[in-house]
Amino acid sequence: GGGGGCFIATAAYGTPLATQIASLRAVRDEYLIDQPLGAAFVDTYYRLSPPIARAVSENATLRQGVRLALAPVIWLGQGWMASPGAFAAIGIAAAIACILALRRVRRAQTIRIKD
Repeated sequence: GGGGGCFIATAAYGTPLATQIASLRAVRDEYLIDQPLGAAFVDTYYRLSPPIARAVSENATLRQGVRLALAPVIWLGQGWMASPGAFAAIGIAAAIACILALRRVRRAQTIRIKD
């Protein structure tokens, strides 16, 4: 039901009070816990993450790498929490743009092959 630690992020940021960790917890508690796939992800994370967190806490380079890897996840989570509808609309628009771009590339490749 939420409230547990974000072990890897805490190891990367050095404190469970970091605002980035609060964002991750909010996404977990508001969206992941109540969904079957999200709950499975959270359960798996809690089982597997403690040894990873120990390694992160002991290595400055690894801490920095985890912070870099978490940055887009945190950014996406903060955007989603701030405005889920707008964020979903942007995601759908981006997906449509990608599909259209792929169609153009395929069409261009087909034309080259025929030439």
